[in-house]
Amino acid sequence: ILFHHYAHLFVLCLFAIGIVCSKFLMSMSILLGLLNLIVEGNFKEYFQNLKQNKFFLLLLLFFILHLLAMTWSDNWDYGLNDLRRKLSLLAVPIIVISKPISVRTNYKIILLCFVATLIITSLINASAYFYFQEHFQYKDLRDMSLFNSHIRYAIMISIGIPILLEINGSRKGLYFIIPFIAWLLFYTFLSQVLTGLISLFTVLIAYILYRLIIEKKIKSLWFLILSCSLGI
Repeated sequence: ILFHHYAHLFVLCLFAIGIVCSKFLMSMSILLGLLNLIVEGNFKEYFQNLKQNKFFLLLLLFFILHLLAMTWSDNWDYGLNDLRRKLSLLAVPIIVISKPISVRTNYKIILLCFVATLIITSLINASAYFYFQEHFQYKDLRDMSLFNSHIRYAIMISIGIPILLEINGSRKGLYFIIPFIAWLLFYTFLSQVLTGLISLFTVLIAYILYRLIIEKKIKSLWFLILSCSLGI
């Protein structure tokens, strides 16, 4: 049982890394994750966890609607290929929800893998663009993103900042993560991806709202909503 627990954690860490920089690692983590669930064989527990999760049920309904739509489709080749691609949208939640992470330390390890990969790949992107241009064929700044689509990568950079704040558990730790947050902010400005700037603003506002709600700071919450409304 302990082996399957650590195998599951490894799979999720691998997926967190792969979603940033490698489709191969993403695919490998999905296959290993499903294999680990099959070998462990707690199917009754998996089924109960999936059945009780409303998000998964909505996702399953979304997939079934696409499956039913094939009955009046004239383009089966495109439809079957579309369903194949959407299977990964179903496979990842099955792995995560069937065997949920209950230990907060493990949850933080997965998030840390995601953020660390973002920081390392962004440093590689910037270094390659400014110091090793002769080895790459850059047309404009959008080509600076070597590991992923520049739009998807910019969105992930934006998500990485509140994740860093969420991982941090103390005031002393805040001083440690400030340089990394500053770098991600600078990279967002450097990459000049409008989607990234919009995502950064949206994600940070959402995170502030989330913190105000769970800490029940109602006056500050209303002040922020009013300020944003007037600003828009």
